[in-house]
Amino acid sequence: MVKQKDKNLSLSEMVNDIIDFKNKNGVMPEVANVKNREIPRENYSLMINNVNNYILAYGRSPEFVQIK
Repeated sequence: MVKQKDKNLSLSEMVNDIIDFKNKNGVMPEVANVKNREIPRENYSLMINNVNNYILAYGRSPEFVQIK
């Protein structure tokens, strides 16, 4: 599990923590935490994929990201 360092962990920090975890352990964590909310791998993977597709389509990051 990726644990947040503080209660104000941003999504970009969460993604960096996920990448660091994967590089160290060979797999992505089962859950990530942002602002005391657990996000299952399926949901954060979908979020990361959607953000990447948005950046490719529009050349910029989205203004907000909804996490299910």
